[in-house]
Amino acid sequence: MQIKILDQVFECDNQVSSVEDVFDKVNQILTETKQHIGSLEIDGVEVYQDYIQYITANLDSIGTIVVNMKTLREMLEGALVSIQEYLSRAIPEVEILADEFYQGISQNTWEKFAQLFDGLQLIIDSIQIVSEHPELYSNVVKFVEIKDSIIEQLSLLQAALESQDRVSVGDLMLYRLIPSFQMLQGEIAASSNSGKIN
Repeated sequence: MQIKILDQVFECDNQVSSVEDVFDKVNQILTETKQHIGSLEIDGVEVYQDYIQYITANLDSIGTIVVNMKTLREMLEGALVSIQEYLSRAIPEVEILADEFYQGISQNTWEKFAQLFDGLQLIIDSIQIVSEHPELYSNVVKFVEIKDSIIEQLSLLQAALESQDRVSVGDLMLYRLIPSFQMLQGEIAASSNSGKIN
């Protein structure tokens, strides 16, 4: 198999140990260039995560792996764009979900609620990574405040669920979570539009 990064091509056998050796070199190049893996193009298929699993599952048939790199800024901006897109879809859905908690809960309500929790965790994790790079964002403090507020709201939502207080769950979503989402949208837009991303 061939593994391509920048202008270098490494040849290796389709064996785990050989691929690991080449990826040690790839990681060295990434460190030297201060870049990160954006994706791997494996025989024409873009893989954005779980690279090792994909490579291991398809090891015998892989012919070419192209390492697509991104700078830290590009990765963080991509994460913020993803959050912004998620929030645009999530806000109207959270309004509907809150209403379902007021009116009556169905299996679909619980599925959407679980998806909301997954989305919240992704937001928290992404903001944590952004907050570790104040050199790139002048409004990191605001991002952290919003993240901390979302964490607090998660705790309150869990407490309301444990006490089976559906009205409180709906209220928390409408009057605390949605405003936090809107504040986060504003901070992401401000950091992107006003040139505050260094």
